[in-house]
Amino acid sequence: DSRDVFWLRQEEVFELAKRYHAINAKELVATRKEQYSKWEQEIVPERIQTYSDVHQHYFTGHKEVAIIEGQLKGIGCCAGIIRKRVVILHRPDEISNLNGDILVTSSTDPGWVTLFPTAGGILVERGSLLSHSAIVSREMSIPCIVGISNLLQVLKTGNIVEMDGSTGIITILN
Repeated sequence: DSRDVFWLRQEEVFELAKRYHAINAKELVATRKEQYSKWEQEIVPERIQTYSDVHQHYFTGHKEVAIIEGQLKGIGCCAGIIRKRVVILHRPDEISNLNGDILVTSSTDPGWVTLFPTAGGILVERGSLLSHSAIVSREMSIPCIVGISNLLQVLKTGNIVEMDGSTGIITILN
């Protein structure tokens, strides 16, 4: 696949251009894709502090958060109370229309904006009052809560929740 070039380092591409069989590009790309798919499954803390060589994975900063039964709490960013089904997305291209359901994700960037007008509400695991989700949701008057610890571990697509964009409280109804 022509897009596999993005799985190679610059020096590997140059080496490949000089001598086609200098590196086994197909095998290298396959290995990197496999590693990436494993890394996508990892749950990492929002902030990472290292106290040794980063490659040795000595990290601190992971904190366990107590979950109140049936509720989650975050930072309310745009007022509004809605009771709807949630749809968990990891990438904005997974769906083209939320049909008024609540968008649930780990974080957003400008690539998510086309989904926002189709969402009844927005819940984001990471972020602050000045994060992308918070600012855009206020501009569009879409109820939004950000900075919700353990959001993607607690909610599942199809759950019905009531979210209050003023208080930052999410009540899980099923």
